[in-house]
Amino acid sequence: MLTPVPDEGRHDDGLAAALAGLTGIDFLDAWMRELVATGYLHNRARMWMAAIRIFTLRLRWKAGADLFMRDLHDGDPAPKTMSWRRVAGLPVDKLWIYLKIEIFYQKNQKK
Repeated sequence: MLTPVPDEGRHDDGLAAALAGLTGIDFLDAWMRELVATGYLHNRARMWMAAIRIFTLRLRWKAGADLFMRDLHDGDPAPKTMSWRRVAGLPVDKLWIYLKIEIFYQKNQKK
């Protein structure tokens, strides 16, 4: 069973690379470039980006929420912050689970 992931004990070591789209995770970097260039990102990509940043890159959820509020044209503080908290498992006792296979499937559908 996965447990909620608070920001305490998290780091920002990879934050600069994540913001520059230089994580080495191709689709994540492409999403970051799309977000910066257009101010938009599909909802699924937003949720997957949140999950990957929190669980794979081990970045603070608050840094991701700040990023979305800064760069998304449709950013709204309440739902965006709650979405990041939900992915981290903080507002409820259940984490939003992302399936890596689903991400790769959706990514390949655009080709």
